[in-house]
Amino acid sequence: MITVEREGDGHVLYLSGDVDAAVVAEAKTEQTLEGLRILAVDVGGLTYIDSSGLTLLVRWAQNAKMDGRPAEIRHTTKRFDRVLEVAGLNSLFVRT
Repeated sequence: MITVEREGDGHVLYLSGDVDAAVVAEAKTEQTLEGLRILAVDVGGLTYIDSSGLTLLVRWAQNAKMDGRPAEIRHTTKRFDRVLEVAGLNSLFVRT
């Protein structure tokens, strides 16, 4: 599941449970993610993420970099960190 909460001058994206292509497509349709200023992504409740979910994170990280902001990932787990490592995406994100 993907939910969004307002924080400061932007939003925080919360990923929980399984995040796959269907969940990403539904979130884009229902929440219009493209227009939001995402300050951070919280993955503390995430149990599974597929390539569609990773693509969403990569696009967000690229947009954050273009805005001069870090791509902050909150509440990572060893398992999630391993997924980023295997995918070669570690350098895109700042963990808090």
